[in-house]
Amino acid sequence: MQYVPLERNLNPTCIRVMDDYLRFLSGGCADTALFAGRYGARIGDIDSLVFLLTGMRGVDFRQAYQRRMADELLRYTSLTVTDIARLCGYGTRGNFYFAYLRDFGCPPSDRRLQLQHLGEKDMYKIVG
Repeated sequence: MQYVPLERNLNPTCIRVMDDYLRFLSGGCADTALFAGRYGARIGDIDSLVFLLTGMRGVDFRQAYQRRMADELLRYTSLTVTDIARLCGYGTRGNFYFAYLRDFGCPPSDRRLQLQHLGEKDMYKIVG
């Protein structure tokens, strides 16, 4: 199962490796080593590219991207927290829970209540 947002630019940077990395992260995989290996590169190469393009350290960028994707799913879908954790690359519900406690001071279910506005639920098409 995957979510398809109503609108998403799949080539936002027009830099093939970076756009491929964004699609990789959007696919729920957060293993930078696996991605780098596809290009015969090292994690440091990908982290350097991310830093040059965004000004953020690679790990910070990846976590911010995961948080944003998770927030969108929490806000706009009725997917379970477990499904969102898997789709966003957190892996398990527990990892997702502790990441949100660290980053927002609350569990994902409370964050969902903070983010949702009337009528916004289920604005994404779920493909699976």
